[in-house]
Amino acid sequence: MINRNYAWDLRTSNSVPFAYQIGYFTNEECDLIVQQGNQLTAVESYLGSNGLIDRSIRRNHIAFFDPAQKTTEWIYKKISKAVKDFNEQFWRFDLDIIETLQYTIYNEPNDFYTNHMDLSFGAWEQRKLSVSIQLSDANDYQGSNLEFMQCGDRYYDPIRDRGTVIMFPSFMQHRVSPLISGTRFSLVSWVIGPPFR
Repeated sequence: MINRNYAWDLRTSNSVPFAYQIGYFTNEECDLIVQQGNQLTAVESYLGSNGLIDRSIRRNHIAFFDPAQKTTEWIYKKISKAVKDFNEQFWRFDLDIIETLQYTIYNEPNDFYTNHMDLSFGAWEQRKLSVSIQLSDANDYQGSNLEFMQCGDRYYDPIRDRGTVIMFPSFMQHRVSPLISGTRFSLVSWVIGPPFR
């Protein structure tokens, strides 16, 4: 018989604000994603679907990986597996689709993204999970940390290991601190499902 005093109850409520797995993507896979991303046409980042550019909120460049392209299908499949595994373990949200992968480039001093949430609200769907893949080696840049608000103006320490997948509820406040030097590449997306209830 199992001694339940020394067992971990899987029904324990979860209070994990974010989850991550270091090395989920190999160095070779990160190189390939960066190579493919750099072939895309990057534009100055904007807010929302109306294309508004506000450099006081966000400053970087972005491009998008077409999910219909055979060359990027493997990336979507690998991220989909992580989403399913992480969600099953931590949040158990009702999820339907992954938005188009956004290739993000921070390469000019003071590129940043101020404190924000990734929320979107529609009549039939909402962003529920946010996903970020660290594509650059931590030694290739200074600053440009993905940071999560802890309390007031305090933030969780950043995770900078290359190939790390980081996932968190889209209602969690986070930011990317100003770039000091170098270049940081990341791949981000959002997972959508029916409205919370």
